[in-house]
Amino acid sequence: LQNVDSDKLTNVTDRELFRVMGVISNVVVKPSKRDNRKWAMFNLSTPKENFSMSMFADAYEKYAHLVINNNVVTVHGQVMNKNGDVRMNVMEVINASETLQSYVEKTLVIFNNGETIDQSLKWLRRVLNDSYGDTQMEIGLRLEDGNVLRAEIASSLRYHPTSKLLAAIMKHPLVIEVRYAVKDMPVLDTTRRYYPSA
Repeated sequence: LQNVDSDKLTNVTDRELFRVMGVISNVVVKPSKRDNRKWAMFNLSTPKENFSMSMFADAYEKYAHLVINNNVVTVHGQVMNKNGDVRMNVMEVINASETLQSYVEKTLVIFNNGETIDQSLKWLRRVLNDSYGDTQMEIGLRLEDGNVLRAEIASSLRYHPTSKLLAAIMKHPLVIEVRYAVKDMPVLDTTRRYYPSA
């Protein structure tokens, strides 16, 4: 659920849209010097990297209730690249559960092809039976040569993705990876430049 890397931001085109899902930390809220409206700065951490974000008054007023330390969210916005001075401007914030339900179209769960794979697949079926929904799932088996044999699960086992369910799947001892196919990013209002007025 991420389309940008922190170590490649200087190569991103000005006003290019980004999406990152992660954990919020180090929230700092300040009044702007121009009109005293509140805006925020915060970090957003993924399992692999950390991003510094800015969120100005219009967006902060709308999403302040989600900009809380330790909250898991997806943020959409623009990379503002002014001659190498790069800022990530957040324009939309979505909580984790809504992200999974709104943007994940298909999930691929890859298992190691171990001795207990039959039991593992039966366990997955029981889990999916309790979480019926609209999201498609595929199963992958990692073979000895490293290739992955993929198979689509019957449509009757489409499921409703939640962070709790996916966390349980990822913790299974034979699951080695979970991949997502996601919808395109929403259209955002990019008609103004979102630099701080502080």
